[in-house]
Amino acid sequence: MDAQVRQLLIRDQRTAALGTVRNGAPEVSMVLFAASQDCPAFYLHTGKLAHHTQNILHDARVSLMFGLGDFGLYTKSYAERFSRSRFTFVIRLMKL
Repeated sequence: MDAQVRQLLIRDQRTAALGTVRNGAPEVSMVLFAASQDCPAFYLHTGKLAHHTQNILHDARVSLMFGLGDFGLYTKSYAERFSRSRFTFVIRLMKL
């Protein structure tokens, strides 16, 4: 998937799957985010008490997955349900 397609997917989304580490095990949650104009930076909306925020404070290594929404999910064939475009970044977060 090229950078232009990734930018289009990111701009159309408001939520992403955030993968963090909790007590040595993976944990995934949904987060609200905003992307900068040309998508080199992402801004995550997290609460101080949320597990994923506490996980990040202990280990800033995370993965962030973006994908197309579930629009029309139940009207599509079995194969189409699992062939939606998606991609993952493995990143280190910084506190702003």
